[in-house]
Amino acid sequence: TAFYLLTKIFYRGIMSADDAIKIARTYAITVDLLEKNNIAKKIDNTIKLFYLHENELDLKPEEIDRGNIHQQLCYLVQVSKKEGASKIKSFVSKKEFRVDDLKQIILILIKSFRLRINKNEKVNDSEKEELRLLEAIADVMGIKTSTEKKGGMDEFL
Repeated sequence: TAFYLLTKIFYRGIMSADDAIKIARTYAITVDLLEKNNIAKKIDNTIKLFYLHENELDLKPEEIDRGNIHQQLCYLVQVSKKEGASKIKSFVSKKEFRVDDLKQIILILIKSFRLRINKNEKVNDSEKEELRLLEAIADVMGIKTSTEKKGGMDEFL
């Protein structure tokens, strides 16, 4: 998950294979393992992350690995895309899902996308779809994605 977040946020999901190998070593993983787990794919001399909604998991909620937050996130996005975000509420409370960790990661990803949009950086259609799905999940999970700070005008009123 750390490799995924680092690559997604700072490299926009695409990096050279050499950089990916260096970063993967930091987290004691290999590029082959990333490909095997459908996190990334190697194209020529580049490593490209799969979008969360591209990962097709043929699993039931009970089969989700509690230690694999990336798998949990992909599952939430997949269910949200196919059946609607409201469907995740019924199983997100199961012990297999690390809800607090997922909430933090979803918030980080949404903020990353919003920052890029605010900087007028180009966001492709797949990224827009991923952002839309993450925001729907955030809404269902009660994640506050606003940038309001304490002491603001709303609190005063």
